[in-house]
Amino acid sequence: MGNLSGTLKKFMGNKNTVTIVGVLICILVLYFGYSYRVNKAVKMIRVPYARDTIQPKTKITSEMIDYMEIPESFEGNYYTYGDINSLIGKYSSYNTIIPKGSLFYDELVINEDKIPDAVFYNVKKGYVVDNYKVGMDSTYANSIMPDSLIDIYVKYNNNGKVSYGKFFENVSVLAVKDGSGANVFESTEESRTPAYMFLSLPKTQYYAFKLLQYARDEFSDFGIEIVIVPNTQEYTSNNEGAVRVSSNDILAFVEDKITKIDSQDEEFNKLKEDMANQKLEDENQDDTTDDNSDTNNDSNDNING
Repeated sequence: MGNLSGTLKKFMGNKNTVTIVGVLICILVLYFGYSYRVNKAVKMIRVPYARDTIQPKTKITSEMIDYMEIPESFEGNYYTYGDINSLIGKYSSYNTIIPKGSLFYDELVINEDKIPDAVFYNVKKGYVVDNYKVGMDSTYANSIMPDSLIDIYVKYNNNGKVSYGKFFENVSVLAVKDGSGANVFESTEESRTPAYMFLSLPKTQYYAFKLLQYARDEFSDFGIEIVIVPNTQEYTSNNEGAVRVSSNDILAFVEDKITKIDSQDEEFNKLKEDMANQKLEDENQDDTTDDNSDTNNDSNDNING
């Protein structure tokens, strides 16, 4: 053991030997470092890129994307093939385009709720947005979320008696924001108090709803109260146009408190026609349902007989 230790000590004490060992270590470090860099440069990964130029504030769909392979060493923060599900459905940034052939860099892609006034990009043609004031009570302890439907009820004094009924149904909620304009539901790390609910209504229904609000504020003697009620129907593309005015009496009450201007008289008359037509459709549907029920009952009687 002593001989081995002495030999090793003598070997390492030789300057030539130390130099050779040092050179060998340097060569090995350079070799493995170079091999790592080369392998990384040669290894290819699959990434999505823009098939055509994508304009600002555009929702990204699978039809806008093609794929190519690039070296893994390609610098930048960009989406890869493995990130594709998180890319689709996002939006191009509001202040830049994504050029044709460009990779999808992180700074070029944002979530919908990060687009300034993104709420207005989901409004159908012919519809108007109303930013209705709400609070914790009127939103059922902050339980009414975007992309849901609500009904709007009205309470008012009618010749010394109280009237209460449904005025609108199937009104879509676009967003719920706090007093600073931040989306109430976008953060799970802080509690936000609802202050405004953004509603989407056809233009004439919007007039009726807004004039109801002004009548409430102007004529306190009538004790007008507007009550939001969650609708159990889920908001989908199939029912997004189904906003209905449900009460002729409430509409007449509103009309009695206002003076129409421009083409509002025309539009209110058209609204009444639509309400009458809808009532006929509902009655016909009820008759059809009753007939089917009677037919099923007769069939069951025959079977039992």
